[in-house]
Amino acid sequence: MRPVIQPICRAPLALALIACASLLPACGPAPDASAAAPLDDSPAATLTPTPTATPSPTPEPTPALALDPQQIWVAPDAGAVQAVASIAADGTLTAVSLPLDDGQTAGSLTADPHGTTLAYLLWGADGSQQGIAVWPLAEPDDRLLVETPAGARIIALALSGDGREVAYVEVREDGVPLADADWALKLASLEGGESCVLTSRGALENALPLVPFAWVAGGPILLAPAALRDEPASVYAVDPATGHARRLFEAETPMVGEPRLSPSGARLAYAVAELDVAAHVYDLRLSRTTAVETPDGMAALSLRWHPDGEHLLLDLTAPSPADDGRTAQLWALVPVDGEEGERVSSAQVREGLFDYAPFGDGVVYTTTQSEDACTITIKPDIVSETEYSISLDALAQPGCAPFLIHVP
Repeated sequence: MRPVIQPICRAPLALALIACASLLPACGPAPDASAAAPLDDSPAATLTPTPTATPSPTPEPTPALALDPQQIWVAPDAGAVQAVASIAADGTLTAVSLPLDDGQTAGSLTADPHGTTLAYLLWGADGSQQGIAVWPLAEPDDRLLVETPAGARIIALALSGDGREVAYVEVREDGVPLADADWALKLASLEGGESCVLTSRGALENALPLVPFAWVAGGPILLAPAALRDEPASVYAVDPATGHARRLFEAETPMVGEPRLSPSGARLAYAVAELDVAAHVYDLRLSRTTAVETPDGMAALSLRWHPDGEHLLLDLTAPSPADDGRTAQLWALVPVDGEEGERVSSAQVREGLFDYAPFGDGVVYTTTQSEDACTITIKPDIVSETEYSISLDALAQPGCAPFLIHVP
């Protein structure tokens, strides 16, 4: 452990200002009154004291982070990761190795919203799951926060907004399918102490295994089914302070992919398999669901919230404009209230799309060209033809399914 550097504080000097003392001559013999100089009738000069500035305290230096929060972070795969890429807006890529022991790899990497902490599952050289590690990026090493107990495995994790707590789902391996497995949502803190159980299958009406998909700042952890079925699914909210859990709502139709919480935390959006409908948006304040339509002639595969909280970024498909039988991929930014027109990118054949996120007025996305070749592409504006791709070969890892960890 590095020593804690304490700032040095210096108190300002006390200045004694004695009236008229500065007008007296230096100490010496008393003056001869008979030789006194004639009186000067001119007005006396007014002396203006010069204020002395109070010294400022020595500022404590901001620790350098291993990864720049103002850059995009991408991992080459969801598992077996040893290094991540940090990419600047101008396309400069820096490969950053994770602080792992020999033979270890990481999976399910997640970052806190401010980009100061990483958490991930640890795997040994023999493929065994070892536990959860947390890496405060101002520190040189990670910390083993949770050890995977015998006969169990961890299937999902989430970081709190300040990066000081981890919520994770532990499943007992009893040789039964995941849908029938016993599970528990637990909480661990960097401050130390034992993990505590927040909720479990038994506490939630024998619910299917649930995984966290959002953690509201200063509020509840939101859970959705780990495996979606062709039936309406329920979303749950768990208070991390008390462990109180409740059903938040039940979707009207089956979800396609996990739900997404809006930036304000007031609405949930989830993709649906409905004709001409891209998504349903559930208002947590009004307990009301509205439908978001797809642009004409297109089908939506997935969605993300735009940072403004009023638009959804849709991943769309449509028949190729070349009428060659292939499928074109497009982006669309659509309002959730339907009051203004959507913005749609031009169609292009793009195979191997893996992950994406809003990036300003545009989008950043990853693609896989082959098992060992993948790229990340930055499109500054979705309606512009301008975009640039960066190879992820610098990560030098076999297999490639790149996913985004952090987008500023």
